[in-house]
Amino acid sequence: MGDEISGSLPATISVRLMGAMESIATARTYEDTLSRLNSAARGLLSADSAALIRLEGDVCLCVDEDAFDPLWIGRRFPVDACVSGLSIASNEKVIVHDIAQDERTLNTIYEGTFVRAVSVVPLSSPGLSAIGFYWAEPHTPTDNELEMVEVLGRVASTTLSLLTENTRAALAQRDAELARDELRHRLKNAYASAIGFASLTLPKEMASEYAGRVRALVSTYDAIDGPASALAPQQLSTCIANALSPYQRGPDVPISLDGPIVALKGDAIGAIGLLMNEFATNSIKYGALSSETGRIDVSWRTNDTGMVMTWAERDGPPVDVSGSPSEGSRLLRRIAERYLRGRIDCRPAISGIEWVVEIQAGVTSH
Repeated sequence: MGDEISGSLPATISVRLMGAMESIATARTYEDTLSRLNSAARGLLSADSAALIRLEGDVCLCVDEDAFDPLWIGRRFPVDACVSGLSIASNEKVIVHDIAQDERTLNTIYEGTFVRAVSVVPLSSPGLSAIGFYWAEPHTPTDNELEMVEVLGRVASTTLSLLTENTRAALAQRDAELARDELRHRLKNAYASAIGFASLTLPKEMASEYAGRVRALVSTYDAIDGPASALAPQQLSTCIANALSPYQRGPDVPISLDGPIVALKGDAIGAIGLLMNEFATNSIKYGALSSETGRIDVSWRTNDTGMVMTWAERDGPPVDVSGSPSEGSRLLRRIAERYLRGRIDCRPAISGIEWVVEIQAGVTSH
């Protein structure tokens, strides 16, 4: 926008305009934007006072004023009884060189004030209708000066629009966080109820095993519930062992882990926990963990792009992987792609099934 008029402006004025534009564009609140616009515009026009006007029904309200001795802030004037109203209604600039010689001006408004000259530029910013300038001596601003005010008005309009959208986004985020807090509370109550119901209806040993699995799921949920940046790094082997501990049966150790030392961070911690829970749940229903002789081998190796992890089921019942992907399979794929920036494949093995997960995010090898 500055390039459109810079050729017709003295270099010093052009630099001042660019600085004013940058100041307005970097404002972070509605009030700060108004203040910066008013101050910059007043300085560019060498006015004794500048006031921002908002149209409210049939009155003009001064919402901000930059002056040594403010006259208008908070005051309201009928649209048909002030120069600002005339400018807003016509959507044109209004210039009064000398209020004593201009019949459009109600001199009673300016009685007892320093004002001798007035100019008003209409604006189309959110909640902002015009900007007025006042001088203590008869004065007519140049076309270049008024054009600069229009440029600043467009910059302010863009800034205010962005701030409005950011405010809406912040409110939407707040509402989402409230909904998440309510869901968290209800979900944890459901977990507690499930554990309590199991303890009342299942044999003690079975209830204890069931409760352990629910608690492992709760632990994984806690890892993904908060901000990923707040999670402390965790060893991959520890993360897997914690998630799978409720599924470990007796001293024969049906689940083995093998791989180098790898640290997880951020979203990868919760993602790995979710993968392990989903793998184990599927295995209990259809795979190796549904059999007394079945076992699970979890292994991983690092590479140039991150890591490859394999969940291999041995000595379990045959598993058919030829059908359409189940909801569980689609969930696994979404976890791998979204949180680990990788991919996941399922393939039949000699005595079970294998899941191979390629991971490119959240892992650090040692």
